Amino acid sequence: MIRHLLIAALVMGSISTAAGKTLHYNSLSEAEPWTPYIKEVIAQALKAGDPSTTYRLEPCKKKMVQARALETLRKGRELDIYWTMTSKTREQGLGVIRIPLLKGMLGQRLVVIRKADKEKFHAIATMADAKAFSYGQGHDWPDADILESAGFKVARSAQYKKLMQMLDKNRFDAFPLGMNEIWAEVEKRPQLNVMVDTKIVLSYKAPVFLFLKHSDTELQNTLRRGLDLIIKNKTLDGLFNRYYKDPILRTDLSRRLIFKLDNPFMSSETKAALDMYSDMLLVK
Repeated sequence: MIRHLLIAALVMGSISTAAGKTLHYNSLSEAEPWTPYIKEVIAQALKAGDPSTTYRLEPCKKKMVQARALETLRKGRELDIYWTMTSKTREQGLGVIRIPLLKGMLGQRLVVIRKADKEKFHAIATMADAKAFSYGQGHDWPDADILESAGFKVARSAQYKKLMQMLDKNRFDAFPLGMNEIWAEVEKRPQLNVMVDTKIVLSYKAPVFLFLKHSDTELQNTLRRGLDLIIKNKTLDGLFNRYYKDPILRTDLSRRLIFKLDNPFMSSETKAALDMYSDMLLVK
C-alpha cells in the first residue's frame, strides 16, 4: 500500500512539473504594440531564472485599464503579472522588478498631430511654444500627471482607443506617445487625418517595470535573477535591437528638439534603480 502511494505521489509530482505554471496578465495589454517584446523578455528571464519549470503567459478574461489592473493585482485576484510605467503610487503594495525593460523609450514622447497642423508644430522653438497646445492622454496614465506638473494643458480620456479619434476631431492638439509605440499606432489608423510630428520630443524618465503580487516572492526572485542573467549575457540587448532598431533609427532623436521634463512622481527606490541601470538607458 505504501509503495503504491509513493508511486502515485511521484507520478503526480511529474505531472505537476510537466504542467508547469501559468501566469495571467491583463488582456488589454494585447492592444499595446510593445507587448510582444515584453512577453518575450519575460519568457527568456523565466527560462534563465528557473530552467526547471515551464511557465506559460496567458491573458486573463477581463480587460482592465491600468489603474484597475494594478489594484486587481494588489488584491491578488485574476492577475499574476503586469507591465506598465511606474510611479510612487503604483508601486505601493506590490512586488516591483525595478529594471527598465524598454530602456527609457516610453519616456521619449513624440506627438501625433493633425496633418493640417504640421507647420504649426514645426514652428515650435521653445517650451513656451509647446505649452501653447493641448495634449491628450489616458486618464490614469502617470504621463498625464507629469505633463500637468510641467505646465502643459492635458485632456484626459478613459478610453485609449478613442484618443486618436478625439485628436482627429479637434478635441485637443496633440497626442504624445513613446517612440517605441507611436509609429505602429499611427500606421494602423490610415483612415484618420493624423501624422507623427517631425520636430519635438517631450522627454522624461518613464521606466516600464514588472509588477507582481507582493506575496509572490518566489516569482519576484526568479524574474530578478533571470533578468540580471539575460542582461549580462546580452540576450536582452538582442531582443531589444530586434524589436526597436528600426523605430530608433526612424525617430532619430539627434535631429529633434528635445524638451526635458521632470518626473516628480518616482519613488526613491526607482531613482536608485535607474542610477544602477543607467547604462541601459537610451537618454540619460
